[in-house]
Amino acid sequence: MRVSDKGLAVLRSRITQRATETFGSPVKASRWLHRPTRPLGTASPLEMLATREGAVEALLARVDHSLAS
Repeated sequence: MRVSDKGLAVLRSRITQRATETFGSPVKASRWLHRPTRPLGTASPLEMLATREGAVEALLARVDHSLAS
């Protein structure tokens, strides 16, 4: 399901905030959000926000869990 433009802006803001909390800085979060990643089929998390709703959030939860362990 494709996310609307307004919904995408809200989702992007929420994911950026969550990534900043996970990685501890806006710079590290931005790097992660823009870098292609294998679990998302070599797309970046930001590229996947509009097309695979929930995939980026699930991946970020896995990263957050692994950093906390």
